[in-house]
This record gives sequence, C-alpha cells and structure tokens, in this order.
Amino acid sequence: MAKTNGRVAIIRNEDGLVVGSVSKELIDNGITPIYAEYSPRKIAMISDMADMFILLLEGTMAEMIEITESIRDLAKSQNKMFVGIGERVDNDFVKKNIAGFAFDAFYERPVNASAFVSDMLKYLEKGKAAGKTKKKILIVDDDAYFAGVLRDWLKDQYQVAVVTDGTKAISHLLKRPMDLVLLDYQMPVASGAQVFEMMKADAGTRKIPVIFLTGVDDTESVKHVISLKPEGYLLKSISKEQLLERLQQFFEKH
Repeated sequence: MAKTNGRVAIIRNEDGLVVGSVSKELIDNGITPIYAEYSPRKIAMISDMADMFILLLEGTMAEMIEITESIRDLAKSQNKMFVGIGERVDNDFVKKNIAGFAFDAFYERPVNASAFVSDMLKYLEKGKAAGKTKKKILIVDDDAYFAGVLRDWLKDQYQVAVVTDGTKAISHLLKRPMDLVLLDYQMPVASGAQVFEMMKADAGTRKIPVIFLTGVDDTESVKHVISLKPEGYLLKSISKEQLLERLQQFFEKH
C-alpha cells in the first residue's frame, strides 16, 4: 500500500490550472486532496478529515473575507495549518480587512506546484512531529468566546479542538480520539451531564476521561457534578496558570 503523507483541504470557487497542477503534485507525493467550495457549511463538514487547509483567494471581496475568517477560525480551533494562494492585492485586502491572524503562509500566483507541495510536505511532517508529543484535548462549550480563550491558553502545550454544540461531541470524538475532554456542565439542548452519559454509553468514547467546567460553585451543583464521577471539575473563574497546573497534574497522574 502506498504511503499516505496526509490530507489537505483545498477550498476554491472553481477548478482551474492552479488547482489541477497542485492537486496532481499532491497526489504524486502521497497527499490526498479534499475539495470544498466557498461554503462555510461544506468546509466545516470536511474539516475533521483534513490535516491542513489551502485556500485559493478568488471571487468577490465579500466572499474572500467570509471564507477566510471561517477557515481561520476552524484552523485555530483544530490547531491546523492555514495556507493561502492568490494575487498579492487579494492578500493585502484580506490582511487589511480581517482583524488578527489569517494565514500561516501565503503563496503568490503563479505558483510553482512542485516547490509549493514540497513546502506542504514539510508543514505536514512538522505537524505530525508536534502531534506525537502533545496530548489531545477537546473543549466542549456552547460559549464560543470562553472556549476560544481556553484554546488560546492551551494551544502551546496541547493539541486543542473545540466543539460548541454538545450534541456533536460524540461524533467528533469517534472521528478524532482525545486524551481528555473539558466539558461544560451547563449547555442548552444537550447538557454536560447528558453528553457525559452518552460518552459512557458508547464503547468508542467511554474510556476518554472527562473534567467538567462549571460556572456555579454552590454546594448542590458541585455535589451533582461529583456524583457523575468524572475525573474532576474546574470552575470557569480559573486562571490560566491554575488551569495549566491542574492539567499537568492530571496527565502526570494518568
């Protein structure tokens, strides 16, 4: 069986010479391309299957901003590389109109497919090497802002993924096994307790340790959290230093 060097998501408005030449070079080097159109929903559907994202900047300015922001947020939440290809003027426009970080790397057209894919191989190998040494943590919290803060606190020491809908946590864990789940106790639709019970009922997730996140610290709430017998619980008022210390203690113990 041929060696597989990884999978990359290629997001484009339409197929063209760049997509064709880059795709051929990727395949020749054992990298599987996964294609998606300029649609946040379709990109999200294939994001778990990809090891990195490649975006071809094309279309209207509004489309480029929307898609770049969408992929940027996915890439950050999943600790994956985000590469852009386009005209210099398009990259300048995106950088000017999107606050904060966008691309990890940008390649100006015309792209030398062979040199480009050589770089992609290096990025993928670097990601694999880092992944072998970092524990994987899934944050499940309907508060996207709070989840993003936690992700930023943890991303340097751990591989971190974020799910903001408790109902999607199980399917995510079955696709991408984790070493620990930080699970919000109070969520709409499916509460933390319900997600925890679903995890314990599924053979593919029941052994994944869970630490609850809770914003309430009254006696009755804490007793109920503990009664579920998770690995522990953390108050959402915890500081970055306290969180890192608690996680270090947890992984040393396990």
